[in-house]
Amino acid sequence: MRSAQQIIDIMMTKLQAAVGFTKEQPVVLLLNNLGGVSQLELNIIKKEAIQWCRNHGVAIARILCGSYMTSLNGHGFSVTVLRVVESDIIDHLDAPTKPSAVPFTEEEASLAKKCVQAVCNKMTSMESELNALDGVAGDGDCGSTFAHASKVISERMKTLEVNSAEPLLHILSEIFEQEVGGTGGALYALMLSAAAGEFAGSPIGFKHFSTALIKATDVVQKYGGAKPGDRTLVDSLCAAIEKIRGGETNWDIILEAAMKAAHSTAQMKAAAGRASYTSKEVQTRPDAGAMAIAYFMLTIWETIKHNKA
Repeated sequence: MRSAQQIIDIMMTKLQAAVGFTKEQPVVLLLNNLGGVSQLELNIIKKEAIQWCRNHGVAIARILCGSYMTSLNGHGFSVTVLRVVESDIIDHLDAPTKPSAVPFTEEEASLAKKCVQAVCNKMTSMESELNALDGVAGDGDCGSTFAHASKVISERMKTLEVNSAEPLLHILSEIFEQEVGGTGGALYALMLSAAAGEFAGSPIGFKHFSTALIKATDVVQKYGGAKPGDRTLVDSLCAAIEKIRGGETNWDIILEAAMKAAHSTAQMKAAAGRASYTSKEVQTRPDAGAMAIAYFMLTIWETIKHNKA
């Protein structure tokens, strides 16, 4: 197997012969992760590309490094060189734009990973509790389903390059759809996919988080058939949305409402999900799905607050 230095030398030599860039003409260098290269490996590749240009006297006007054109589990990278033949090329590259996915800063990427891992940890720690709640009026596997999701997501996050919110949510949606399965997997896949669309070309802020939550709730009601009062996760979600639509911007208050709604499902008669096939007499504890989504949202917010402190 060749080293990163040797691979870059082969690629850049071929590009130089084809493009004809010279010492007198600066270039823009684009290093594209095809999807399966770790951030550590990509940084090594970037270092070698920069060093090659220095060794050959090629001035780099701009260097772009990340996942721009990818394929599922594609392990590899591509190199593109653009000659700066006119001065306004750089102006065009630097001009404001509305990309399909606004990239994270390093701090945002780190926080996104922490949030995902925190929820995974919560999924694992709540396995027995959620199974017990689900066993009262369901099939008793809610906690195990989320624990399995946690394992798959945690493993995927080890090599996943987190660049922006939209693709991250789509990847999580895909995991729930393909790896988790069941009703829970399908519903979370739908919610995450719906939420992802809100971050297409948009920065991260309260408005986008709240709208994403509303979209996720709308889609789970549309395809799941549940409504507030049916003793499902929709009760927790709608309680949060009611606060948001009422003008509340404090997530502590918003999520407190979601948690209260989750606990209140103990007094409701199930009208959707497997619990709806059981008698009211056994529906004496909070709904597992409602408790799970309330705790997951709270975990994300607590992780964000802790990161700010």
